[in-house]
Amino acid sequence: MERLRNGCRFRLGPRETLASKGLPITVRRRLDPVIQLDQVTKVFTSSSHSGVKAVDEVSFTVGEAETLCIIGTSGSGKTTCMKMINRLLEPTLGDIQVGGESISSLDPIRLRRRIGYVIQKGGLLPHLTVAKNIGLLCKLEGWTSNRIQERVSQLLELVNMPAKDYAHRYPSELSGGQQQRVGVARALALDPNYILMDEPFGALDPITREGLHEEFLRLKQEVGKTIVMVTHDLQEAFKLGDRIALMDCGKLVQIGTESDFHQNPANQFVKNFVKNHESNDQAKVQRAVIPGACPDQDEPLQVDEPLAKAARVFLQQDVSEWPVVDEEGRRIGKVTKESVLRHLC
Repeated sequence: MERLRNGCRFRLGPRETLASKGLPITVRRRLDPVIQLDQVTKVFTSSSHSGVKAVDEVSFTVGEAETLCIIGTSGSGKTTCMKMINRLLEPTLGDIQVGGESISSLDPIRLRRRIGYVIQKGGLLPHLTVAKNIGLLCKLEGWTSNRIQERVSQLLELVNMPAKDYAHRYPSELSGGQQQRVGVARALALDPNYILMDEPFGALDPITREGLHEEFLRLKQEVGKTIVMVTHDLQEAFKLGDRIALMDCGKLVQIGTESDFHQNPANQFVKNFVKNHESNDQAKVQRAVIPGACPDQDEPLQVDEPLAKAARVFLQQDVSEWPVVDEEGRRIGKVTKESVLRHLC
């Protein structure tokens, strides 16, 4: 199985479906670019300003079933860039193609039905149950009640939320992570070829975010959709994306793999951006240690291990505290979920 890393043309096999799970979700294997931005510019004008160029002649392609993560400084144009793909915003200049068609020639509503959209906290309607939130687009498409119910059950199974336990609940009765899972299920409702994700994990605590990262990687393999994700977290982009597009002041500065960013940075801005983000992600367990009495669990954490590893422990284990040892293996104290969160946030 060949995986895209440096190019846009790659091939993993024929088109297939998740028949083994009984899930009617089309899996498309990577072939050619299916989303293409060509010299796209977006200028916002107002009565007090002659024009603010939010996106400046940006060009890139996204391959079939590829995940491209767009990251950048605040105001870099990353979200504006993504919102032009489904015509929530219209480009001032340039052309955008989706599935080989210029989106300017497509009806915006029909275009959006072909593109799943996930935002922070899922963007769920609070007065609708989980089932009705997921099935909303299906209802608008004129599906029968039985077909909608079947689809909702299948999608809830896909995101590990059994329908018998969750379909009847309201968004306020769900955790942040569960709301995000429902948002992903809703985005898949009409089996779109493409999914846009606007900082989908940004509002979650680090431990919940780590768990959803793992679920995203599983779903990514299972459903094989073409995904464009905006994030402010470089390590998240490296983990979830096949390629990363870095923007600054409306321009695309570099696009490539994690290896490209480390080994072949385009300029000093890229070097500094990577360095600054990595320094923020190198917190060690020692920061969160509470000295004193030490729990008796096996496999204690070491003080010099990444704090993210401690977050994974609390994600995987039903415990409230975990022992910590020093460089010589002596137990010196513990970390708790609260102490880890305090230093990760």
